Amino acid sequence: VGGSTVTTASDASKWDSFIKRVGNLDTSADMVFVMGGTNDCIRNVSIGSINDTGVTTFYGAYNSVINTLKTNFPEKTIVLATPLYYSGINWSTNGSWGGSANIEKYGDAVKAIGKKYNFHSVLFSLLLNSKNKFHFFKRYASASL
Repeated sequence: VGGSTVTTASDASKWDSFIKRVGNLDTSADMVFVMGGTNDCIRNVSIGSINDTGVTTFYGAYNSVINTLKTNFPEKTIVLATPLYYSGINWSTNGSWGGSANIEKYGDAVKAIGKKYNFHSVLFSLLLNSKNKFHFFKRYASASL
């Protein structure tokens, strides 16, 4: 859902977070693909630490999502994707692109979570980033994916 966050920390009443939706996923799916973090970064959600369990930090919410997925999809492949860069926001105070350092922190968190749970990770941040200005959603997908 476009605009949603992994956490419940920010704008929770506007967009349903992953935390709110994860328990309602169709368990007949062949695999689970999780891509989140861009909107958490945009909203400056605290990353927290790898063993957090509270749903207001990125790590804590992601851990909670993963634990629910492992329970509801015990035999399915779960793939994590690092968050996409988003060029529609002025990330810095000087008017130039400056979000790469911040979004990479969330990407590093996703990679660490993948390693912790022994899941595959897709590194979208390497392919779709600020340096090559590849606007994936504008070219190939809708914002509602």
